[in-house]
Amino acid sequence: MELEHPDDGIDTFCTAIPKKEPVEGKLLLEPVRNLSRKPSKHWEDDDLMPLVKLLAGRPYIDGRGDNYEGANAFNMISPDFDAYLDKHDHIRGLIDPTYVVADVGGNEIPNFRLDNYPQTLPQPTAFGGTNYI
Repeated sequence: MELEHPDDGIDTFCTAIPKKEPVEGKLLLEPVRNLSRKPSKHWEDDDLMPLVKLLAGRPYIDGRGDNYEGANAFNMISPDFDAYLDKHDHIRGLIDPTYVVADVGGNEIPNFRLDNYPQTLPQPTAFGGTNYI
């Protein structure tokens, strides 16, 4: 999916192929554990590729039920993950925007007014104060 043209002054060029299915949070657990064994300042592209491959083109992360632990683990490293992507546009371009769907314990889910994004089912919800929703 081409979001921007390489010559338009935008640094990030998204090459992810959109997929309809979310990534199951439980699939993120092992790659996050492996990545967490290394300080983020020493991360290299190859260290992030298992996560990048899982997240690429996915509309959101399913954090419900048995997927909660993996989604939560990803949430814990997401500030460092985002910081890495901010400095490495060639890796950021492999990932589409990612969303997390989590159990909200009966709370009403607010409308986030994501007018530029396709509707998802179930409705997105804020997850752990990250910029992933």
